[in-house]
Amino acid sequence: MRNLFFLFVLLNLCYTGLAQSGTAALQKQLQAATADTARLQLMLELSNYYRLRQPDSSLLYARQSEALAQQLKNHSGEIRALLIRGMLGHRQGREAEAVALFHQAARLAATNGKRALLGSARQNLALVYKRMGRQDSAFYYFTAAEQDFTEGENAYENWHVYFGLSELYEGQGQSREAEAYLVKALQVTQSGDSRMDQGFVLYHLAEWYFMADRFADFARVQQQWEALQQDNHSASEILEHPGHYSMARLFLTDDTATLARIDRAYEHYLSGGNLFMAGWSQENRGQYFEQNQQPAAALQAYERALRHYEAAGAHLRRGMVQQRLYQLYKARGETAAALTALEQFRQLSDSLNTAEAEAHLRELQVAYETDKKEQALRIQNLEIRQKTQQRNGLIGLVALLVLLGVSIGFGLVFRLRTQQRLAAQSAQLQEQRIQQLEQQQKLLAFDAVLEGQEQERARIAQDLHDGLGGLLTSVKAHFGQYANGGLSDGLKAKTQALIDESCVEVRRISHNLMPRSLALYGLKGAVEDLAGQLRQSGLRVDLEIRGNLTDIPERQQVTLYRMLQEGTNNILRHAHAQSVLLQILMHGDQLTLILEDDGRGFKPPEYSSAETLGLKGLHSRAQFLQGTLDVDSVPLEGTTITFQMPVAQPLKPAVL
Repeated sequence: MRNLFFLFVLLNLCYTGLAQSGTAALQKQLQAATADTARLQLMLELSNYYRLRQPDSSLLYARQSEALAQQLKNHSGEIRALLIRGMLGHRQGREAEAVALFHQAARLAATNGKRALLGSARQNLALVYKRMGRQDSAFYYFTAAEQDFTEGENAYENWHVYFGLSELYEGQGQSREAEAYLVKALQVTQSGDSRMDQGFVLYHLAEWYFMADRFADFARVQQQWEALQQDNHSASEILEHPGHYSMARLFLTDDTATLARIDRAYEHYLSGGNLFMAGWSQENRGQYFEQNQQPAAALQAYERALRHYEAAGAHLRRGMVQQRLYQLYKARGETAAALTALEQFRQLSDSLNTAEAEAHLRELQVAYETDKKEQALRIQNLEIRQKTQQRNGLIGLVALLVLLGVSIGFGLVFRLRTQQRLAAQSAQLQEQRIQQLEQQQKLLAFDAVLEGQEQERARIAQDLHDGLGGLLTSVKAHFGQYANGGLSDGLKAKTQALIDESCVEVRRISHNLMPRSLALYGLKGAVEDLAGQLRQSGLRVDLEIRGNLTDIPERQQVTLYRMLQEGTNNILRHAHAQSVLLQILMHGDQLTLILEDDGRGFKPPEYSSAETLGLKGLHSRAQFLQGTLDVDSVPLEGTTITFQMPVAQPLKPAVL
């Protein structure tokens, strides 16, 4: 363990020295750079480097990069600077600031079509929300980031998304989903060329299987991890740097439950005849005792591991265990045993070096013999080619004649089969058209019922406006003439105010039953009018509408507007909010509606009767539109309502 620590410190110092020299080179390049685009790229690299080392320097470079990017109208550079600032805030515990910066980066990326950067912004939003305990929001932004990375041609970054989703499901106790996403993350890293990413996921997958007592899967993944560590390394290099570090965080602990799990794994591999993994389990057992200052038990475990490795023919692992035995015997002052272990280690190392040299020599001999045979084959092929050219000319002429005859025959057969296939397709299309007509008739009948309901509401609104509204206006006019003679000024003013209030109430009821802006300007105009009403109520409203809302059928537009009315009424009556975010996003045939406020929020058991009625209305309308509604609320932090639905195209009569 002491050697492992010194090796880690040495590697860290080497990496720090290399990184510092690389940083100095970047700073020199920045000082010498004259082009603004080159300076922007260098400042972003320096900001990203200092993010985990010198946060103040990172923030300074990020702000300078953001200002320069805005000056150059370089949207990608501005988004990257915002992401770095957001990650700094997240790392330092300023979640609200980080969320605001990531949302700003996401809006800028969406506006300018930077799908890959949009995925990075949403992935970071998911990480912040996961840290804040808002699991539903984290899940939403993880899935959105997956789509952004895929459509932005940066699908490799999805391994971060899958790893995050795995942690979410594991936290909720859904083991099957957690394993599935961890496996998906591994598949993505295996498709790339980053050994570090692949090793990271393999380590966590092996840890997951080990903690779940799934030792067969654990053995499979651990061997993949070991193969990855040995890739591009010779046998001598492995023996010169021994260390069974793959499960160090699991096994180097004083938790007795871990020791019991190691013993169960050993019994599992031993009963299945897997001597290699049985030896590996004993090697882990020795590490456990060595870490917990029990050298005698560690020696017994290492000796047992050595016997299993020898029976399995695992010479590399034998060498690693021999070196550990040498170190233990030396620490205990058992010089003879330490010398024996060291000699056995050296013998294994020498034999492996000799085998490696012989393998290289055999490869050279095979390459020489192969080249010699290839030269002879080339000469022989030239002679054969000359002889066959004349014969090929005659064969080609005969083949051309045969091909012509076959082509004519196949043409006739193909024509006949095509006619038969077209007749069958025509009959199938006719049957499908009949079924489509029947389905359309049902939908048209249902649509007619809904349209009748809306017409009835419009008629009621018109009656209220023309009937009761006109009557109140007349009463107001007559009373004005009559009151000049006998009513007191105070009573007259009070009565006049009540009549004015009645007129205003009639207009409000009429507008709620059938909003005029919805009839005149469609859903977009009605939503903008609704946002204006919210602003008149003293709220800060951030409205974002993307896509062509005119493609939405009228009955769906009306129901969507009713949902927005219900949601904004709840905000005005109960939320005590200061600002509201309202987004309507159309993507293909999918519509997403997000209504978010920064009000007092609530918990499900604490709904008031009015809030319960409003939410039931929202859920019923969502079911009517065949969509999904998600209400995410945290006390004192606000409420987010997310609604998604497929957009049905307007029905048109089919023509036979």
